[in-house]
Amino acid sequence: MIGLYLHIPFCQSKCNYCDFYSIPTSKEQRGFYLRALAEEAAWYAKDKRLQGIVFDTLFIGGGTPSILEEEELDLLFDLIDQNFSFQKAAEKTMEANPGSLTAEKICLLLRRGINRISLGVQAFQPSLLHCMGRCHTSEEAEQTILDLKNSGLKNWSMDLIYGLPGQTLADWRETLTKALQFRPPHLSMYNLIVEETTPFGHLAAEGKLQLPDEEEQLQMMQMAAKLTEEAGLLQYEISNFSLSGAECQHNLIYWHNQEYLGLGAAAFSYLDKHRFSHVADIERYIHAWQQYHHPCITENEYTTRAIELGETIMLGLRTMQGISVSEMNRRFQIDFLQYYKDAISFCTEQGWLTKEGDRIALTSRGIPLGNQVFLRFLPNEKDFDLS
Repeated sequence: MIGLYLHIPFCQSKCNYCDFYSIPTSKEQRGFYLRALAEEAAWYAKDKRLQGIVFDTLFIGGGTPSILEEEELDLLFDLIDQNFSFQKAAEKTMEANPGSLTAEKICLLLRRGINRISLGVQAFQPSLLHCMGRCHTSEEAEQTILDLKNSGLKNWSMDLIYGLPGQTLADWRETLTKALQFRPPHLSMYNLIVEETTPFGHLAAEGKLQLPDEEEQLQMMQMAAKLTEEAGLLQYEISNFSLSGAECQHNLIYWHNQEYLGLGAAAFSYLDKHRFSHVADIERYIHAWQQYHHPCITENEYTTRAIELGETIMLGLRTMQGISVSEMNRRFQIDFLQYYKDAISFCTEQGWLTKEGDRIALTSRGIPLGNQVFLRFLPNEKDFDLS
């Protein structure tokens, strides 16, 4: 499988926890950006690595893509349709926020082929929304969810965050209960990670950020697993839960370490073992296309077999399905069970891993300790001298 990602790096304002590249915007700047994005799409459409490629997924992320006005959204879909082809049943997702996603925009998105919307709700308590710096209210979130349901869209998702400053177990239960009352086909629930460069990071450095302790955060994770299971949503990745058949196919491309093309400022790509990213600066991104008609690449590396193996294991173990031993043997020409016998033995004895048939996966006990497990599966570069 191969996916196409487009980054729309505009927000009404920056959230206090967000480390993704995005900035407040003006209509003039959005116009320049969309023209640069159109030129970039045409440039990559001619890339020899993509000739004859029919994409399996589309994901429009941000930032806040739903901040675009309707005529801007039409321009965005025009540049996609003019340069890329998709499988007939391709999953096409757009991220959106309550407040900027109107009923009219939902109709436009469905008309232009979007068949999945991921809504950034994060919490339903006004105090927590204010703490995060979110622009929407709880009432706007509920209305947007109702608009999605009334549109007839079958596949949609909500993002929620736990481990927030001041958040209690009762708050988290209230958010989960309210979210599940809307019967979403998919939920993404992320444990807050405090990044140094964010406002939360600055508060933490000053000792002014009071977070739930590790035990409370573990209880929040366990509560999420229990309540979603009772609602019929199955956990298929550490942070993601869905009805059967509603798993996010685009994210599965990442977790299976497969190929994808990323367009836009700060977007990453992985093509033919080549991992690269575009400059995380809108002005430099626009200038590169206006002046040089060429992408401005900042990160640029070719993965080795060892790097690809380690990434594939780490990403695959994030999924509840885990990794296939036979697929590892085929893809990397190794005896997986022999090469990793010590790591598998130790993690199994600790109750972190389970092996059933051809598959190795994290246990419920291992999920919160995933990073400790991943470290034991880092391959030795010198064992893989062939790239």
